[in-house]
Amino acid sequence: MKTIKLTSMALAAAICIFASGCGKKEQPEAAQAVNSSAAFQQAVDAYLVTKSYGLKVTKIDVLKDENNQALVACGVLNSSGKWEFTLKKDNTGAWTVTSFELK
Repeated sequence: MKTIKLTSMALAAAICIFASGCGKKEQPEAAQAVNSSAAFQQAVDAYLVTKSYGLKVTKIDVLKDENNQALVACGVLNSSGKWEFTLKKDNTGAWTVTSFELK
């Protein structure tokens, strides 16, 4: 009886240990994607403000994010079209808009 109880406890502990380790590898990627989207949106908003376009990003979709370049599609307040912005990361890690296109 003690062997069965001890085996059950060991099995329960193994399941808990296994379950607590699941899914942890994907969290940094998900967090990175959210952080990238926020950084891209800040860069595009800053660009739109400096150009005095009177526009603000309402929704952003990351189309490409490789190394130090990114391409994002945006819905923009006060504009009916879809905008695509190309961004580049500088040496400090900040993203800046290098070009845009209204689709």
